[in-house]
Amino acid sequence: MAEYLGVSEYTVRAYAQRGEIPSFRLSTGPRAPLRFYLSEVRAHLTRPVDPFAAPRSRRRHSN
Repeated sequence: MAEYLGVSEYTVRAYAQRGEIPSFRLSTGPRAPLRFYLSEVRAHLTRPVDPFAAPRSRRRHSN
């Protein structure tokens, strides 16, 4: 996935952790390997973006 996106493996893990690209783990636990479906990542990255939506970092989360 790193090669496809043109970024480092560390960056891919960060994207997945922040939910910027869809991923899944093969087992439970924080060190479980991440896997990606290329078709899902492509669809996620090419989806239309709402220009009026607040940036992720500025959204309020209800607790």
